[in-house]
Amino acid sequence: MMVAPKVLLSVVLVLASVSTCFACMCAGDQHPQVQFCKSEYAVKVLVLSQRIVDIEDGNVVEASDERSYTAYREMTVRVLKSYKGSITQHALNKIYTWAAGSVCGSSLIDGHYYFLMGSFSLFDKMTHNLCHYRTDITHMNYLTTRLLAENLLRNWERGCGCRLVDVPAGSPARAYHTRGRLPTKTCIWSSSEPLKMSGDLSYCAPNKHGNCKYWQYDVASLEEQGKGKFRIARK
Repeated sequence: MMVAPKVLLSVVLVLASVSTCFACMCAGDQHPQVQFCKSEYAVKVLVLSQRIVDIEDGNVVEASDERSYTAYREMTVRVLKSYKGSITQHALNKIYTWAAGSVCGSSLIDGHYYFLMGSFSLFDKMTHNLCHYRTDITHMNYLTTRLLAENLLRNWERGCGCRLVDVPAGSPARAYHTRGRLPTKTCIWSSSEPLKMSGDLSYCAPNKHGNCKYWQYDVASLEEQGKGKFRIARK
């Protein structure tokens, strides 16, 4: 039987709409400090193993179909350090994410070390997805890892009362800001900053007067001159 072209077009459009529904969408570029303040946990982990499972009424069972949009990836990790969330350190734990990347499922690498953030949104289990913060530190140099850990340990939490605004470099808003005309609780940063890991190695926190200031760690300066933290501009 011959199907009319309009009917075929309708079917294609419906299928396209269905696939679009499962597309992963995150809320733009956010400074890691903003992600930290919104997250329910932040940890340093070593990924040990992974498997695909289903979760039924809070119970983990073997997945009936690994390609299902209801399947989860269960990642067994060793928690080396807990920065937020009161998670037991030096113990095994499990983190869950959607198995399908199209619904923001996150895929980590066994044997790698990560800084991760996430929530307890799945039956109070640790969950992580593509919209949450993650940084693979397996091959990161010691100094950069230490500075990033410093932000996780204290700097980002200190700045949770500050507001970070993403403003492109060269924008008139930057000049406006440096003249001190933005609120004292506001810092600006640029997600397009050419400096590698500029977000990870920076933070916005109040000074002794209660005004939020933006600080950027300069890894090259630390390595070459023994110095490393400088204030970018008045925030």
